[in-house]
Amino acid sequence: MEKMTKAQKAYRKEMIELVRESGGIVHTRPPMGDENGFAFIAMPCVNNARHAKFYDVAFAWCADNDNFDRKIGEFIAVNRYMQGETTKLPGYIIDNMLEMDLVDTI
Repeated sequence: MEKMTKAQKAYRKEMIELVRESGGIVHTRPPMGDENGFAFIAMPCVNNARHAKFYDVAFAWCADNDNFDRKIGEFIAVNRYMQGETTKLPGYIIDNMLEMDLVDTI
């Protein structure tokens, strides 16, 4: 995706506001070293739950041949969330970051 249209920019802004009002978070991380940048949306599975135990998460990863753009990543992630392209993960939010509560079992 090269540039967003005005409609896409407005959609991104409106949906991110909705995510935050609903108790979710929007997070981006630019590329670091050999790791590509990414954006994700995390919404509590229970509406506006401050201490939810599970979150619906949608990701957008920056491809190796793309230049990282925070707003495009947010647009792709929020669009995937709205289309139901999510993964349900256990976790909790600390300092606007989703901390995973994953346990390895043997």
